[in-house]
Amino acid sequence: MKSHHFLVLSVTLFLVSVASADNFLYCDLFNERTDLIEKAPIIPPQGCGPEDASPNERVESMPNADGDILVSFSRGDIKENTVTLQTKEGKLRYLYQRNGSRKQPLVAPITRKVLWLTDHTFACVSSGRNNSFYAVYRLEPSDDADRVEARTITCGVLEFRVDWKVNNGNLEAWSGGEFLHMSIEDPED
Repeated sequence: MKSHHFLVLSVTLFLVSVASADNFLYCDLFNERTDLIEKAPIIPPQGCGPEDASPNERVESMPNADGDILVSFSRGDIKENTVTLQTKEGKLRYLYQRNGSRKQPLVAPITRKVLWLTDHTFACVSSGRNNSFYAVYRLEPSDDADRVEARTITCGVLEFRVDWKVNNGNLEAWSGGEFLHMSIEDPED
């Protein structure tokens, strides 16, 4: 069992070291349509927003302390999962990331759950039969009424099924009742 934990830790540390670059746009492990993403507007065109996604293509978080909800949905124009912030008043604020001087929609890995870690950090996670994906983001302060920047803190894949939990602002992976992995803490916290 110790060799299994060492392997998990080694793979995780490698993925975290690859994925935690400061200007990291999105986790290339999950996306193949970069040409469409780079050209896409941050605010989706008519018919491609979260309200247009079918219920099985839409995932909502629980509210944070401010009452805000994160909504992950399959965006029709780029065929990828993107994330929006819905305020407690119901206003949608679209999340974006920087690619050099350009801005483009936040593209998340396969997402089955969106979890608030703190009031300004969140994780998009999923667990399949053979792989479990995660991406952790930090929301940057924004005066823009419609757009908010989300910076990638870390992302990666574990090559087995896990249950994702939040503990004191950290994302944890559990399997068979055993703790396996904790994401990097947000350096801003």
